[in-house]
Amino acid sequence: MNKAIIFDLDGTLLQTHYHSCFAAHETLRALGLPDVSDALVMRHIGEPADVFLRAITPDDSDLAAFEKLFDANERAALQRVGKLFDGVPELLQQLKSRGYQLAICSNGSREYVETALTTTGIRQLFSRLACAGEYPDKAAAVSAIISEWNCALAVVVGDRVHDMEAATANGVPFIAAGYGYGGAEMSTAGYRANSPREVLTNMEQIEKSLFK
Repeated sequence: MNKAIIFDLDGTLLQTHYHSCFAAHETLRALGLPDVSDALVMRHIGEPADVFLRAITPDDSDLAAFEKLFDANERAALQRVGKLFDGVPELLQQLKSRGYQLAICSNGSREYVETALTTTGIRQLFSRLACAGEYPDKAAAVSAIISEWNCALAVVVGDRVHDMEAATANGVPFIAAGYGYGGAEMSTAGYRANSPREVLTNMEQIEKSLFK
């Protein structure tokens, strides 16, 4: 039986605020723009790039120039301080040992996703990446992965409403990463993990409910 777990990256596997907050402050400072709080940056982690960037830069600024510098600063910071949530490597290894194929579905660019996974040492665990610009939205990306792998069981794990909507659109279970950046967005999720380790517990519950 083909089984897949499709993970969001930022706020689900990766503690993105370590490098994204640094990059935001550095970019705003370099361009002579007003700084923003870490809390504001963290509220928008996981949003599509244009939404995230517009949230942290003034409306009248050159968004293209800001994005170019921010991306460079973020990748540099990611390589220095990129950090997974505690328990992520162990979770992924256990899921692989139980026969799950692992995929990433992210609003980040392919370069960003590849850098994050390689820097944190987990790239080899993922068979499939779906990144920003490759599909119309996350729902389409999840659909493509499920179809390509002919999944009898697929589950989406994420921390933002876009992840939950992608799972709902495809009729598959969703596990909310309650430790991520989504906050109240995740209050209606049927399954909730308060740490990466709890994802495995949720998966066991899902399997029991589907394959009684």
